[in-house]
Amino acid sequence: MEEKKEKENGNENQETQEELVEQEENDKPSLIDLKFVERRKEERKILSPARLVKVVIHYDPDLIIEKWVSVVDVSRHGMKIILDIPLKLAEKVNIEFYTSKDPVKTEARIAWCKELIKGSGLYAAGLDLAKLSQENFEVINSFLLNFAPFEERKAVRVKKPFLVELKTQSEVKKFYTYAVDLSITGMRIINDFELPSDELILIKAILGGIETNYIKAKVVWQETKTFGVMIGINFIEADNEDIEKIKNFIYST
Repeated sequence: MEEKKEKENGNENQETQEELVEQEENDKPSLIDLKFVERRKEERKILSPARLVKVVIHYDPDLIIEKWVSVVDVSRHGMKIILDIPLKLAEKVNIEFYTSKDPVKTEARIAWCKELIKGSGLYAAGLDLAKLSQENFEVINSFLLNFAPFEERKAVRVKKPFLVELKTQSEVKKFYTYAVDLSITGMRIINDFELPSDELILIKAILGGIETNYIKAKVVWQETKTFGVMIGINFIEADNEDIEKIKNFIYST
């Protein structure tokens, strides 16, 4: 009888030990978790102002998204972008970054996407670029850090009045404004009235004798001063032709 009890106790102890071992194994982070932790520890470069770059995302042959996006921060294996449409989460997409004539191509993951402010129409998304080669990362990183005419004093300190045509959901309005800062990603203007901040707007800049097409934009902040209203505007989507017109206007002043 005692021998039977000892055997039962031995079996119980063995089962308990096995359960503890199993629990310890379950408590260990998976390989993916460890990689995630490693990547989160990587140095992330906050880009201020954000950099504008064209990307093409291939979900499948029937779903290809081509957009100008603002890159907010970047690290060796990831990137945070802002754009005007939500991205579908996906474990695997092919993505192209147009940093030069020949795009950088890599496999990526759309890790997360959320609306910045409810009803704003602006979305932030996280790209997992674990498959990006070191060589291609350096190409993208160099582009983001160096291709920034808005960081040059002449480019960001364009103090000149010009004509703007504003199109909203309810009206089309032309007015003269004064640009304190102007770049290929947006502008800071002084105006005598506020602009709509609760919707996407279309802006056409008449730069001397040159007109841009309508550029999709968003008022990101406005502040009333004694001399007028200071307004910060981000360009959400501008084509290559309009970017060139803005750059030419910047460097011609």
